[in-house]
Amino acid sequence: LGLRVRWVEVPFDGSWALAGEEGAVDLVATNVAPSPQRRAEAVGAAFSDPFMYERRALRVREADAGRYATICDFGGERVGAVRGMNAEIDLRRRVQTHAPAVSVVATDTFPELYELFHRGGLAAVAQAEYYAIDGSVIPSSPPGIVLVDHHDLVPGQREECAFVVRGASRGLLEAVNEFIATTAFPVAGELGKRDG
Repeated sequence: LGLRVRWVEVPFDGSWALAGEEGAVDLVATNVAPSPQRRAEAVGAAFSDPFMYERRALRVREADAGRYATICDFGGERVGAVRGMNAEIDLRRRVQTHAPAVSVVATDTFPELYELFHRGGLAAVAQAEYYAIDGSVIPSSPPGIVLVDHHDLVPGQREECAFVVRGASRGLLEAVNEFIATTAFPVAGELGKRDG
């Protein structure tokens, strides 16, 4: 396509709408699961084919893994997530339903979230385990961190991740889908490097 890339760092919450009618960006690459609500908010944009999928999980310190198996084990503790992500939505729903004594903490970015976690301000981070489309696990946890309480956001349904493409960017959606079809994910390095 002969395009020049200019990266724009944005908060996750609402990022899918940036490729909409206003056209703030041509492509959103924030690991978006294309829920019906997000599709409705991204007017004028299209979602690519899925490039990977996720299962919800809680990331805890390896030393604490024996203490925690599910969200119910975190009573009186603080658990964090990035604002607007499915991890936060899922965490709040599960805390309300199963573990009301858990305090939910939301940050705007992963660096903020993991700084709080590493300082001891959180017992766990709600995030995900990442999988290639073929079902193989994509390693994403740094040493000393383990995942507990694996579950689907919607029981029995894969939570797929896609790129969001501005509709007016001619040929870009097709090029992105071709890239997905011919590329193994993750593309470079492990996803967890951005997490902490």
